[in-house]
Amino acid sequence: MRKDSRTKETETPRRRAYRHAHLFTARIHDHAVYARKKKNPDWVQHRKELADQERLNLKIEVLTRYGGAGSLQCCWGECLVQDVDMLTLDHTFNNGARDRRENKCGCGSMLYRRLRRMGYPDGFQTLCGSHQMKKKIMFERENV
Repeated sequence: MRKDSRTKETETPRRRAYRHAHLFTARIHDHAVYARKKKNPDWVQHRKELADQERLNLKIEVLTRYGGAGSLQCCWGECLVQDVDMLTLDHTFNNGARDRRENKCGCGSMLYRRLRRMGYPDGFQTLCGSHQMKKKIMFERENV
């Protein structure tokens, strides 16, 4: 294959127009293919299922990391809850509102992504919904 010694500065206007036309056509083609796919309900459903599975895997990964003994379970004493739908991520020092305000990162998968990106910092634990509520009640009793 012959190497073309022309640079963008030395190429002819005709060659430049040809190159730009083909780049533009390729972009239009890619957009048209994507637009057709977006109208296909099967493709949309498939993409939604992939995204849902990715979020679930991320949740399992983070809750396992912060779970009791490094497993997917509640950190509270003798609690044996291991159902991923019942487990939540808790701020150990009750500073969740301040953390969300300072980091401009909400909750759920946005928080899970941030924690993974930061290398799983301390200050979080996995609790079941019942013990999350119990912790809140105990905190309110102490600070009345």
